Amino acid sequence: MNGIKQPSCVNGDTEQAPPDIRRRRGGRSARVHAAVIEATLSMMEAGETPRVEEVARRAGVQKTSIYRRWGTLESLVFEAVGARARMALPLPDTGSCHEDLKIYLAASIAFHRSDFGKLVTRLGVQIPEDARREFWRKRLEAASVLLSRGQSRGEVAPDLNVGLAIEMLIAPFYFRALVSGEEISPSLTEALLNIALPAFLRRPE
Repeated sequence: MNGIKQPSCVNGDTEQAPPDIRRRRGGRSARVHAAVIEATLSMMEAGETPRVEEVARRAGVQKTSIYRRWGTLESLVFEAVGARARMALPLPDTGSCHEDLKIYLAASIAFHRSDFGKLVTRLGVQIPEDARREFWRKRLEAASVLLSRGQSRGEVAPDLNVGLAIEMLIAPFYFRALVSGEEISPSLTEALLNIALPAFLRRPE
């Protein structure tokens, strides 16, 4: 993947916090949190496997601080990946459901075509089930607002299951990446909208 390596922590080599260290209530400050996440992402994007000691050094914190906040290296990597995915996939609010979905899907395609997006796709099927469920719960909950807004404006059918609808829109990316091997091309944006949007929209009474 052009230099980006999969962290060893998702292949059973999970680095655990020492047993006498407990996660502190309230976490660390926003500054420390951001520094640790950025250090982790920097290593991954450089093709390096993150290690707690090196992440702590780059972030300018003690490694015990990382253990208190995240517990395991795996949890840290997972949160860092989620943070970058959220940055790459903004939730537009143009006042038009069609335009919002068009922008979101175009950004999703660009993300999945990137080296980092390919890494996220592979990590997503290898992390523990509980973490994977939580990751997708947050992703779907966030993206569902695009259709919920459309319902509020009267564009989208009020009885539409918005969570399932979002799953239907993004599932082709993962099918192509993990199953068929077909290209995730930019033309998918309009193709998906042409198929899905008529089923989502409110029908005249």
